[in-house]
Amino acid sequence: YDSLLVDDMESQTGWSAPGKSKLYYTHERAIDGKTSLRVEVPIIDTSYFAEIVKRSGAFPGDCDRIIMSSLDFSEPQDWSKYNRLSMWIYIPAESGGIKDHFRLCFECADIQTSPLVTPKAWNQLLAMKAGQWNHVFWEIQQLSRNKVTRFYIMYPVIGDGFGKQGTAVIDID
Repeated sequence: YDSLLVDDMESQTGWSAPGKSKLYYTHERAIDGKTSLRVEVPIIDTSYFAEIVKRSGAFPGDCDRIIMSSLDFSEPQDWSKYNRLSMWIYIPAESGGIKDHFRLCFECADIQTSPLVTPKAWNQLLAMKAGQWNHVFWEIQQLSRNKVTRFYIMYPVIGDGFGKQGTAVIDID
């Protein structure tokens, strides 16, 4: 398989953060180069849940996550020559203990959908260590990926189980 650098996090390339998430580049730490992409998202967002219930009349079981950051491609990307996604994620020790349950996701155009197949693919990231860089991988060779239109990172906004409030912070490189 070949290699492709999707983003080096050294300059603004189209990442966005919806809702209450904040997104900016920081010089505080980086694995490679001088900057990393910093994302901040509320640990618990009751207004997000209120909006879901208002819109659908119920609380669907899969809406416990919010997109922290996304990178939309103006033209579909052919990732079929690549077998894995790899990135570095730093979770500050002071980030409130937020260290797992991230999802890496991508969406593709023109995929046949059914109740069993969606145009989205995702991978759960668990057991990352706070206070250090975590090198995360996602083997994608079995997934359709010839028309990738969007890559994003999701995080739960249902709280940490201990009633903590505040903001989760991660750096991506």
